[in-house]
Amino acid sequence: MAGQYKTLGEVRNQAIFRGDLEGLLDRHPTLNANQEANDAYRRLRVKLANNDVQTVLAPTAILSLPTTEAIAGGGYAEIDWPTGAVSVHGLDVKVGGYWTTVPQGTFTQRRLGPVTSDRGDYQYADEGLAMWIQRSLPTVSGSNPVAGKIMLFPVPSGGSYVLWSLPEWVDITLDSDVFPGQESWLQWVIYELTCVLLVRDIGPNTTAQLQEMQVQRERVWADIKTNAQRLAQDGPIQPVSRYGSARGRGARLIP
Repeated sequence: MAGQYKTLGEVRNQAIFRGDLEGLLDRHPTLNANQEANDAYRRLRVKLANNDVQTVLAPTAILSLPTTEAIAGGGYAEIDWPTGAVSVHGLDVKVGGYWTTVPQGTFTQRRLGPVTSDRGDYQYADEGLAMWIQRSLPTVSGSNPVAGKIMLFPVPSGGSYVLWSLPEWVDITLDSDVFPGQESWLQWVIYELTCVLLVRDIGPNTTAQLQEMQVQRERVWADIKTNAQRLAQDGPIQPVSRYGSARGRGARLIP
């Protein structure tokens, strides 16, 4: 199958062919090779998400923003990091009738303290300027999944939100099952799988071959990044309000 899909069987067979590993099933059992193929695709999805390829991301439903502090007096609210999400990449909020994107902050930014402006001193949270910070990862309690937590600064006064995250990849197992994606994505998976398989057989006869596969893998990844950067460089549409300028100075959780 060509184009936007390759089957598990195609990915495994092409990796075996490129690595010249035919006839070595005792060293590379099909079951293990299938698992490594899934792991390679999982690594690819993380790399894509971290390079702003939004097509691998999924939104939550539209949910209500919390309006109470997670800890009394703490000055922040919390929303769930979905249990099936590997990583979180964006937060959209609807406050005062408008949708906007809330920027991610770092943990060291969580308490910015007083800010001075031409209107005098005020507290960051009092001004309503917003950010979100990852606090804890999803985990399990026994066999039950437990959501992680994302901190919101300041505590919202109302509204809705959508969280964008990278969903966990569920392994495919049948040779006819497919890995979806652009051709360059799937070529990266094949080269990555070839490298993983060759590592088990590293020696005088395979070292050069492994190095060549690594070079080809990085070449394909460079093409993927170029395409991702080209889309990013086009830039977003800048919204302009009826008053003639972009609305506000930044995302807000307080109208």
